[in-house]
Amino acid sequence: MKAFDLGADGVAVFACPESQCHYIDGSKKAEDRVAYMKKSLEVLGVGGDRLDLYNVNSCEPDRFVALATAFAEKIKAGIAEPKQVSMDK
Repeated sequence: MKAFDLGADGVAVFACPESQCHYIDGSKKAEDRVAYMKKSLEVLGVGGDRLDLYNVNSCEPDRFVALATAFAEKIKAGIAEPKQVSMDK
């Protein structure tokens, strides 16, 4: 949420494939947190589609670049007017 609070139009989270995570359950935790945040963004009216999670192996730099580029293009094309999210109370 901090990235959105700072004005980001979208956030892409990249994690290792679940079977290859150094932190054992790190990829699963990332998946659960992103799913929760997507729901929260929907409730806030921001749009959960502004947040995505991609599982990419470190030996796949071309795939990483392709996914990051596609995400950036999706955000540029799908956002007419960015919505500001504030974490301040």
